[in-house]
Amino acid sequence: MARPKAKPINTPREIDALQLPAGSTSLRQPVKSPAAGLYIYMRQRAKGATKMWVYRYWLADKRRDMGLGMYPGVSLAKARE
Repeated sequence: MARPKAKPINTPREIDALQLPAGSTSLRQPVKSPAAGLYIYMRQRAKGATKMWVYRYWLADKRRDMGLGMYPGVSLAKARE
């Protein structure tokens, strides 16, 4: 069964409101940006959920993920640059 498409995030308020689905330990949410491939990953940790920016791109026919930093340390505007 295909996963439903997630609505891209547009504002920091939407990032703050992100919640992990019940029974899930991680979530990948696309972010609206001029360049495709920007995501925010949310993972459950012992001290609570963490959010991290990831830029996904292709190089030499291989998918690569580049971490850009933790949210809110790296803002939405900075991640879009």
